[in-house]
Amino acid sequence: MASENGRKNLAFYINPNIETPFNIIEKGGVRSKNINDVRNITFPKKLLLKIVPEDFIDPSAYDRQDYAKIHAGRFVYYDESDQGFYSQIYGYAVLKGSKISVEPLVEITKDKLRASIYYIPNKFGEYPSVEHIRQTFIETKLKGYLGDEKINYQIDDLKKQGKKLGILTIAKGVTPENGQIEHYILLKEVGKKVGKVLEGGRIDYKEQNAFTPVMKGEEILERKPLIQPKDGFDVLGNMIKGVYLGEKIFIPGRNLEESKEKLSFFTAAVNGVISIVDRKVSVDNKVVIRKDINLESGGNLDLEGSVEIYGNVKSGFEVKATGDIIIHGNVEDAVILAGNDIVIDNGVLGKEKARIKAGNNIVIRFAQNTHFYAGKNITVKESMIQCTVFAKNTVIIEGTVVGGEITGKHGVMVKVAGSDKGVETRLTAGVDPEVQRKIKDKEEEKKMLEGDYTEHLEDIKMQFGNQFLIDLKGFLSVLRGSRKIKFIEMLTKLGNLTKEVNRVKNEIVEVRKEIAF
Repeated sequence: MASENGRKNLAFYINPNIETPFNIIEKGGVRSKNINDVRNITFPKKLLLKIVPEDFIDPSAYDRQDYAKIHAGRFVYYDESDQGFYSQIYGYAVLKGSKISVEPLVEITKDKLRASIYYIPNKFGEYPSVEHIRQTFIETKLKGYLGDEKINYQIDDLKKQGKKLGILTIAKGVTPENGQIEHYILLKEVGKKVGKVLEGGRIDYKEQNAFTPVMKGEEILERKPLIQPKDGFDVLGNMIKGVYLGEKIFIPGRNLEESKEKLSFFTAAVNGVISIVDRKVSVDNKVVIRKDINLESGGNLDLEGSVEIYGNVKSGFEVKATGDIIIHGNVEDAVILAGNDIVIDNGVLGKEKARIKAGNNIVIRFAQNTHFYAGKNITVKESMIQCTVFAKNTVIIEGTVVGGEITGKHGVMVKVAGSDKGVETRLTAGVDPEVQRKIKDKEEEKKMLEGDYTEHLEDIKMQFGNQFLIDLKGFLSVLRGSRKIKFIEMLTKLGNLTKEVNRVKNEIVEVRKEIAF
C-alpha cells in the first residue's frame, strides 16, 4: 500500500474506468463476448499503477489522477521500492473503488473438468507466452495442467488458421471411474406381455406369455464382480468420488448351476420356467397356478416341465407343457397338450374345439364333445358323450359312453355303451388310425411317383424310341452331341424316380410293422 502524500499523483498504465474484462452482446438470440479495452491486458510483472510526483512525466501512462489510497487486490503486488503496483499473472486489470486487481482470463466448464484461457494480445500486440500461461495456472491454483507442449501446439494451430484471438485449453480434471457392487443380472425377459401380434397387425390377447420357459443349459443369470471405483478430481482440485453401481435385485435360487464353459454365468439345471420370489431366481419344472386360465391370469400357457392348475381352463384357451398337466377344475372348450400325463379332476365340457392330447396317459372324470389322443391309456371315471377317442394302448370307461367313436389299439373296456335313443356309438379295437393314415398317405405318394415314372418313360420313348430298353450300351454309343446329353439327363431323372418309388415302398413296409401287437 502506498503512503499518503498530497504532492503525489497516481499514474495509470491501464484504463481505470473499466470494471470488467468483457462486454456481453446479445444479437438475434446469440450471446457473444467482446474485450472491453486491450490496454488492460497485462502479463506477469507488468506495471499497472504507480504513485508518482506531481511533476512526473511518462508518455506511456494512460491516465493521471490525484493521489488516493489504493489497495493491491487479487493477483497484484505492491513494490515499495518504486511505489508501483504490478500484475502477478496474465489477465485483465480492473480498478474497483480503491482496489486494483487482475482477473484471470480463465473460463471453467460447469462440470469443472476443463479450464480454458483467452489468448488475446495487449495494446502493443504482444501475446501471452507459454511461461505467462503456466505462471497464471500456478497462481490461480488450478489443477491438471496440460503441459507446455500441448499449449504450444494449440497456439501454433491458431496461427496456422490465421486467427488473432482464441481460447486455449490449459487444464483438465480426471473423470472418476465408477465401480460396481457384486450383483446378478437376469438374462431372460420375464413378465406378462400384452399379446402376440398376428399378420395384419391384429393382436391375440390370449398369447400373453405370462411365464418364461427355459431349457436345461440355457443361461439365466450373470454374476457381475466387485470392481473398486477410482476417484477423480476437477480443475479446482476438488476430489470427485467414484461410486459403486449396480443393484442387488437377484440372487441364484433352485435349479441353477454355474456354467463350466463361461465363468460367472448361471444356467438352468432342468427344463422349466423362471420363477422369482424374494429376489431369488429359480427354474421350476412344475408351475402351480391357483386361478382360472383366462385373459386376466395371463392367457395361454406354453411351458417346459409340468403345470398344476387349481382352477378352470376357460373356452378358447390353450395349456401346453412338456411334462404333466394336472387340472383340479373343469376344462371348457379348450386345448390341453402334454408331453407326459394329463389328469383332470372334473371333466371336459367341450363344444367344437376341445382337444386333449397326452404323450402318455389321460385320466378324467367325464367329457363331452371332445377329441382325445393318448400315447398310452385313457381312463374315464364316469361318462363320455359324443367324443372322439384314440389310445395307443387301452381305453377304459368305468361308466357310460354315449355317441362318438372310441378306439383303443390294444382294447376298449366299457361298463355301459350306447343308449336306448338310437345314438350311434362306435367302439373299435385292434387298429391304429394314426398308422392307417400314414399308410394311406404313403400309398398316395407311391401312386403319384409311379405316375411320374410312367409319364417320364413314355416321354423318353417318344423322343428316342424303344431301342435303349433292349441295348442301352449300344444305344448310347451311337448318340452324339446335345442329343446324347439330353438322353443322359432324362435317363438320370428316370433312375431317380425309380429310387423314390422304392424308398416309399420300403417306408410302407416299415409302417405296416407298427400294426403288429
